[in-house]
Amino acid sequence: MQRTNIYLTDEQQDLLRDRARDEGVSKAELIRRLLDEALGLSMAKGDLLAAVEESAGVWADRTDEEIAEVFHWRTFDRFGRLGL
Repeated sequence: MQRTNIYLTDEQQDLLRDRARDEGVSKAELIRRLLDEALGLSMAKGDLLAAVEESAGVWADRTDEEIAEVFHWRTFDRFGRLGL
């Protein structure tokens, strides 16, 4: 991530501050989100919901042992599986 300085009008600052407070995020995070949206880097809510729905049931055929193994990798053995 890189730092960037920009000049905003007083009105932009006020609106940005209010919206960030309403959404419970920092101004910097709100700016990043707005830029992602404007630049087409974020998924629309409908696209995100579709992706979640498409992934439903993906693990339905997994055994409890397989699920436990993946959980172990993600929780306890992140570097071990990479040989580190």
